[in-house]
Amino acid sequence: MNLCEKLSGMLRNTSKNQDREVTIRDELIYTQHYLDLMKERYENHFQYRLDIEEETLSSIVPRLILQPLIENCFHHAFQKTSPPWVIHLSIEQTIDHCWLFEVKDWGDGFNPTVLEMLHQKMNSDDKSIVGYRSEIEESSENQGGIGLFNTLNRMKLMYDRQAIYEILPNESAGTIVRIGVKRNGF
Repeated sequence: MNLCEKLSGMLRNTSKNQDREVTIRDELIYTQHYLDLMKERYENHFQYRLDIEEETLSSIVPRLILQPLIENCFHHAFQKTSPPWVIHLSIEQTIDHCWLFEVKDWGDGFNPTVLEMLHQKMNSDDKSIVGYRSEIEESSENQGGIGLFNTLNRMKLMYDRQAIYEILPNESAGTIVRIGVKRNGF
């Protein structure tokens, strides 16, 4: 019953809100339902922590931009890593950012080839996914990047040069993905 309740919460959120932008509070509620579903599914094999600065909750963000970052952890980061799987999500307001999301996992880490292709595609003028998809599928270990590419591309389309992203190795294992928006004038 708990799974059905969380899933119906996600479906209600998706169907009631057709706007391109939502508050971080709304985006976080949707993501929290997803995290709770994964916790129900994987029980003690999955742990997560949220650190959310209250002042960020009223900020406006693109709709469905946070949950795909979390979903990537399950589809890619935890494929070859033994449980317990851990995700740390933080949302903060910093001096030079309107808002900054950080998703940190302790999974497999990012395939360097896929990461380099993602950076090249994001920095090119051609933002179509067609060529990128075939490059990813041809890589020896398909560790994704399509969902992340779409998320980053939406950020660039919506915020242009104010959009920021960073993909780093986590200190011990896994990946840190940061996305955010710079303030005007910085």
